[in-house]
Amino acid sequence: YVFAILIVLSNAIAIYGDLFSVTVLRFSMIMANTTMIVLYMVTQWRPDYNRLLKIETRKARYEQSRIRGLDVDSIIARLYEIMNDEKAFADEELSLKDLAEELSISSHQLSEILNEKLQKNFNAFVNEFRVDEAKRLLIDEPDRSILSIGIASGFNSNTTFCTVFARMTGSSPSQYRKDRMK
Repeated sequence: YVFAILIVLSNAIAIYGDLFSVTVLRFSMIMANTTMIVLYMVTQWRPDYNRLLKIETRKARYEQSRIRGLDVDSIIARLYEIMNDEKAFADEELSLKDLAEELSISSHQLSEILNEKLQKNFNAFVNEFRVDEAKRLLIDEPDRSILSIGIASGFNSNTTFCTVFARMTGSSPSQYRKDRMK
């Protein structure tokens, strides 16, 4: 915050100096450059500075938590029920907003629950269910096409399906099927 305040202050002084005095303008330019140099030196001296800054920013963002007062455990249980029993993930149009409405909470609240409590973003959360379903279908329905399984699992394209599946399992859908059928 100190560096941000110094930068804003030097800009304010520069504007004042531009209007009234060249000496003040020079001072503000020296102040701005010094601030930038010191900031650079701090980041070199403390390489984890940016990581710590991100952590503190995230903490500050969630200090005004949107999930305070909610029964988060029951929301998470209902979320898993919707995904497992109702297979909401199979809808390729599923959105954070739709799922939040189903849970009777805001999309911001659902996002915070996913990020803070489950350590996943919305896409990662949904794709886990989709890939699990695809893995099951690949084994249970060996005559079904890869494309058909991807669509049935909630993916809207074969490319997306194959990319996500490979990233999460370490093999392509066809290789996964081949390895499991032996």
